Amino acid sequence: QGLIDAARAERATRRRRLREQQDQAVLTALWPALRRRLERQWADPAQRQHWIQGTLERAIKRLPKGAWVVRHAEGWPEAERVAQLQQIAAQTGATPSTRTDAGLSAGLVIESDGAVLDASLEGLISDRGQLEARALALWKARVIDDEGER
Repeated sequence: QGLIDAARAERATRRRRLREQQDQAVLTALWPALRRRLERQWADPAQRQHWIQGTLERAIKRLPKGAWVVRHAEGWPEAERVAQLQQIAAQTGATPSTRTDAGLSAGLVIESDGAVLDASLEGLISDRGQLEARALALWKARVIDDEGER
């Protein structure tokens, strides 16, 4: 019985190591792919507009009204920016100041009275642990679905 138990334990260990290697491969591919996808969304006018609009809606609900500072990545055309600034001014009572932030690869950060809403690429991917856990759960659910095991 001892040999059988040892063999089972060894097999379980091999399976766990294989799963861990597969998980690591998924996570290694995740970060560059996620970054590229968010950069493409920022570069696409329709997706950038959706990104900005969603961010502004959250900011209007969460940030103090008043003088906002909006830092943004390259690629936000002036005509779009002016239209959005008018929307912000109508909601907050003040036209925000804006500036391009070379430290942002995509997205924007809105600040007001010490409160910050970070909807930049860097901010969106900053909670690495949570994103990795969610990505693995989604990947595993898809693999199981694809294999017909559900």
